[in-house]
Formats: sequence, structure tokens, C-alpha cells
Amino acid sequence: MKKFSSILLLLLLSLLGVTAQAQITDVSQITNGKTYTIKSVDRGFIFYDAATSTEYLRSSSINNTTVNATPTGELNEQFAFLRGDNTPAGQYYLYHVGTGKFVTAESSTMGLKLSDTPKNCKVTFTANGSYFILRVNGLIVNITAYTSKFGFRCVPSADPDNGNKMTIKEVADRDLSEAVAQINATETPDIYQVRAKDNARGVLYAGNAAGNGAHGNREMSTAGSTYTTSNGYKDFASVAVNQNNAYQQFAFIEWKGKTYLYNIGTHSYVYNAGGYFAFSQTNQEAVELQAVTSSGNTAYKLLKFLTSNTFLTFSNGGGRHAVNPQTGKTSTETDGGDLIAVNAIGQTLTPAEWAKAVSLLVLPAAKSLVASAEGMGLPSAEGKAAISAMITNLEAALEAGTATYAQVVALQEAVDNCPVAMPQSGKAYTIQFKHMNGVYTYFYWDAVNGKLALGVLSEGQALPETAKFICRQVGDKFAFVNNAGKYLTWRNNKTGDGYNSGKGVTDTYDPDQNLFTLAPIAASTNVAADANFLAGTLSITGKRADGSVGVFVIKAAGEFDGAGVPFVTNASPYYSSAAIFTETTYPNIVTFKATDLTDGENAVALATFSAPFATVLPVGVTAYSVTQDAENSSMLNVEALTGQALPANTGFILAGTEGANVTMVPATDEALVNATGTLLQHSAGAAKALNQAGGFDFILGAKEGHVAFYRVNDAANVLPMNRAYLHLNENPFSLGTLHMIFGGNTTTAIQGVQNGQQPQAPIYDLSGRRVQQLQKGGIYIQGGKKFIVK
Repeated sequence: MKKFSSILLLLLLSLLGVTAQAQITDVSQITNGKTYTIKSVDRGFIFYDAATSTEYLRSSSINNTTVNATPTGELNEQFAFLRGDNTPAGQYYLYHVGTGKFVTAESSTMGLKLSDTPKNCKVTFTANGSYFILRVNGLIVNITAYTSKFGFRCVPSADPDNGNKMTIKEVADRDLSEAVAQINATETPDIYQVRAKDNARGVLYAGNAAGNGAHGNREMSTAGSTYTTSNGYKDFASVAVNQNNAYQQFAFIEWKGKTYLYNIGTHSYVYNAGGYFAFSQTNQEAVELQAVTSSGNTAYKLLKFLTSNTFLTFSNGGGRHAVNPQTGKTSTETDGGDLIAVNAIGQTLTPAEWAKAVSLLVLPAAKSLVASAEGMGLPSAEGKAAISAMITNLEAALEAGTATYAQVVALQEAVDNCPVAMPQSGKAYTIQFKHMNGVYTYFYWDAVNGKLALGVLSEGQALPETAKFICRQVGDKFAFVNNAGKYLTWRNNKTGDGYNSGKGVTDTYDPDQNLFTLAPIAASTNVAADANFLAGTLSITGKRADGSVGVFVIKAAGEFDGAGVPFVTNASPYYSSAAIFTETTYPNIVTFKATDLTDGENAVALATFSAPFATVLPVGVTAYSVTQDAENSSMLNVEALTGQALPANTGFILAGTEGANVTMVPATDEALVNATGTLLQHSAGAAKALNQAGGFDFILGAKEGHVAFYRVNDAANVLPMNRAYLHLNENPFSLGTLHMIFGGNTTTAIQGVQNGQQPQAPIYDLSGRRVQQLQKGGIYIQGGKKFIVK
């Protein structure tokens, strides 16, 4: 009966157009076609109470009553987060379904108010676990138990608490196209005329049709002024005030949280050029309109330029500038030249003009990114190529007059989200830290003391082999292992904070201990460096032994420190988390050489390999061990191994595609092959002198185009690092001809070759035909001598 009731309830909700509520955990789940309830953690939900007959929304926990009331899905409790066709990424409009109105926040003393239009109803989200912090018109929505406007306080900033951490749950599917159409109709910026309160001072004017401005330096001036002071308003005294004159028309362009003053006629932005205001397509200074509270001035604003911290003032005195920058203005200003009237003329920018205006704010940075250097922590080649193509398309559309705002937004998003180049699996890197006093430090393996250590880099110094770390990417994190087979882990000078007694390394891989997050560093409270200093640097974040987050923080003196966030300081002791990953060389690339062997159908190419750390067996590559046949000592069995990775400090024969180069990547948790009892020895981690311990050594080599194992007679022969060789304790030549049997059906003879210089002789059958595969019991000829394969 219980199951039937649940099904009946779901059916009833479906018929009513209401779905079972699902909590939203990511902003990407929000769409234009759905409605939602909004509720704080423990102070009730937001709704419209028609009984109050006000324009304000209310909370279900006014004066701390009916706390945690549960929304029932009625229309007065439903909201939509809507985006128009040109809404910037990360921005929404809050729409109340029951009243068909948008929601805005006016000030910290007021609550959430209903609005007939989407103007000033912009919403942004900040994730806080499974909850969200909502900003409406820039103010944080906070449901409070204290006396306020219907249980709300909308404040500029606040620490996350149970009144502003909002749960958003999906309620119903609805057609909200009419509301979206309202957004589309109002998103295009309005066009304004900017004038002084004192009408005699005229309106802001961007010069003549040629765009040169006053005095030929793109200087802002005024039109329609009745003042004729020398070298002041005379320049354009004859230009009448005309709201249809594009050089007297301005728009406030919002972009990435800032607002810029844009002139229509010159297709330029206004900025403080140093003693006067000018218009430019390359210099953009953010502005804001500040309210004026002095008596009788509620209709006027102060126009502040934020970078220069100056205000635009219409002058009525002598001098060259009709408008000039001034400082020290306050909300009680009464001067008719300081107070600005920003009057809408009833027009909006065309979509093409809007795209053209915003493109000036985007294209320079996009082109700079494409032209930037490449390297770890810098924009990736793939990301730059994609952005370059978008630039080409946008510029063509701008030229044709078909560019759209959405097209410019897409380019900005690509720039903001351009992936940076990160270390790649299998490649080796040195890890240095850049300090603001000019010092560079670096990681290296201190074998004497058995721990990760720091060196201070001297000018012209080449970093040693002990400073190389080979990368393995695991998901979105990275592990690093050195040539001693040690895996990097977090450490500082307090040994109790790090794994393995704070040594900074572990002998084996563990995902809790050895995985790091790498990320570009941005300026912050703890990062004093600017973008130029930080370019190409990454922070390295791992786990401490107690499970908390640890970021590598290095002192310029070459000492480890500890913190949970990146530090880059410009005062002694010059802490730095700005790590530079520089690619270097390491012998973990295997090249396969053709042999006279086949697998029955295809030619076999061989190589040997070993490493001081476990390595992943590449796809298409087979690993072999070598053992002596128990029944026939003249036979060596070359057995194919099963598994995902090769163990450390073990020699292997590898078979692959002729001429292929494969990179041997450090293993993490892959299953290892079992090569117990193999006759193959190794030079993992260091070159090795052969014939030093008695017995007979053979190496895989190529002589006159013939690839085989050759005996090394010269005791001075040194095998390079990370290779493998065959070692036999017994003289193979006392056994007769010695054969290696691959997989039980493919053989090759190994013969003594003086000093390893002579190629192995080819093998023929009794008919004189050269053979690659030998059959047991067969009689063959090699070097003019017959032999029987037993």
C-alpha cells in the first residue's frame, strides 16, 4: 500500500505541473524552463504574501517565528533564475512566478522588492558547499531573525551563515518565454546625454566628426555652453546641444563587474588622461555614479573615475579644459559643475554597436594571451589556438557589422577559462620557486640524509640529476617520482606535519600522500606579487599527515614553511609558493628496433628497459622475462608477462612496433607483472659497468643492420641508465648453440661475438633458404656449421 501511495503522489504532482523537489548543487543545473524554491538553512524560505499588500517579498521566519516552514510549491513560493540571449556568464535575473515580476534589492536597510522590469534585478551565485550565497543587484540576500524589512537584510558583504546560505530546490517545468523576452528587450544598454546641473555649462561632447577632440588630442569638451572664457568653452560654443548627435551620446557599458563610459560617435571610452579627460579605444577607465544626498540634488550624481580616483567636473572658469578631473568630492556637493545629470534619450545601442563597444574591452587581452609565451603555468597551445580562431571570426563579424554581444561574451569566457599548460605524464621536470627578492630555490633529493631538500640556485648553475622529478597525472591531480624511486609528498620543517616523518618523500605510491593539486596563483591578501611576476608559476597543494591542506611555502633562504594557502611576500623572509616547472630530459623513452624475429606473422621489434620506479606498460607493448629452460640448458625461455605495470629495479625485454618511441610513465596503483627468476639484470637509475661480477653479459644491439643480443667481452663496457641486459653465470658456449624461445615458438640464436662487434650469422635450412623460426628436431646451418634444435 505504501508503494502505491508514493506512485499516486508522484502522479498527482505531475498532473499539477509540480515535480518532486530536487536540491540544486551546481549553478549549471539551473535553466530558464524551471522554477525553484529558495530557503535559508534554518530561517525559513522566501515567498510573496499577497495579504501584506506591499511590493516586498517576505520570509517565513519573521521575528524568528515559523522557522523551517516547508514550501508547498505554490506559485507565490516559486522563483525562476532567468538568462536572456545576451546575459553575461554567471549572471541571472530573479523572477517571481506568482506575481509575474522581477526581484531587486535596493539597499541594506530594505528587503527584496518586486519590479515590473528586469532593470537592476541581476543575480549572481557563490557556491558554499551544497548551498549558495545569492547577490541581488550586488547585495547579499540574508534572512534574519532580527527586526528588518519582512525578515530580510540585503548587505554588501557577510560571512556565510545559516541566514544567507540558501538551498535552491527545483519545483516545476514552466514556459517562461515572455519573461525572457522582457530581459532581451531591456538588456541592451541605454543611450544617455551627460550634462552638468548648471545648464549653462553644456553637455559632455567628444569633439568633432574626425574624432580628434579639443586641441587635436582627443580631449573631451562640452557643447552648447554659454560660457566663453578664453580657451575654455570657446572650442565648441557653436555646437548646439543635440541628443541625436552621436558625439554627445554616451552609454554605460558593464563588463566583468565594472562599468565604463562609452562615447557612441567616436567608438571610444572616456578616461583621465592626466589633467583632462580624453576618449580612447585602448585606454579604458572604470567609472561609477555616486548618489548625492545634499538638499535638492536627488536627481544628480557624481561621476567618479575609479583608477585615477577623480571626478568629472564641468568648468566655468578660465583655462583650456571645459571638463576636468577633480578630487575630494562628497555626497554633499552642491556645485553645479560637479553634479551630473545623466538623462536617457529614449534610445538603446544596436546589437552590433553593443558588440563593437564590448569588443574593445576583450580583444586586446585576447590577442595578448594568444601572443604570450608558452610553458608550464602559461596558456596552453591548444587553448590559444581556439582563442585565435575566435578572434578571427569576431573581427570578421565586426567588419561586416554582424557581430553579436554573445559572440564577444564567448570570447571573454574562452580567455577566462583558457587552460594553462600543466606537467604531462612521463615527462621530467625540475621544480624551482621564484622569490620576490630575486632568489630562486629548488627541490632536490638529499640521498645522504634520505629526504627532500632545498637548494638556493646560483647564477648559471645547472640543476643536478637529483633535482629531476618525473610526472604522472591522476585525474586532475599530479604525482612526482624521482630517480631514486621516491614519491614526492608534502613537507615543511615541522616533521610531525608531513608523512613518513616529514621527509617529503615516500618509498611507495599512496594517493593520500602523493597526489598534488597544481594551480595558477592570483594576487590575494597573502600574495603581494603582481600578474607579471606570477606568470608561469603554479602553487603545489597536497595533504598534511593530519588530512588538512598543505601548500608548499618556501623561504628564500632555502627552508620549508607551511600554510594552507599560497604565500608570495615582498618582505623578508620572502616566502614563496610560486613554483616553476621546467621540462628536462630523463631516459624513460624506449625506441623499438627491428629484429630477424617474427611472431608467426609480423616482424618483431625489441628494446630493453628498467627504471628505479614502477612504470606503466604501454598499450601495444609486450614485456618479457628470460629464464633458462629446465629440460634443455641450451634453451632460454622468453616469457610474455601479464599485468599493467613493470616493477621497479627489474630488467625487461619489450616488444613493440618497429621505430616507435614510447614514454614509460610512472605507475601508481596499476597491477605489477611478476618477473621473479628472470635472468635479465638492469641499470635502473644509473649507468652500469658490465662483466664486473663474473659470468657472461649480453646486451641488445644492432650491428650492420642486424639486431640481436651480443656478448660483451670488454670489461669497460658501460650500459646506459634504465636499460636491461642478459646475465648468464654459466658459459653459454659450453652448452653448444644457445637459443632464446619467444612465447614457445619463436627462436633466435645467441652466439659469442668478439668484443660485441660481429653480427650474428643468419640461419638456413638444408635447402639453403633463410629461416626466421626454428622447429624442434629441425636441422639448420649457421656460419657453415650444422646444428639440430633439440
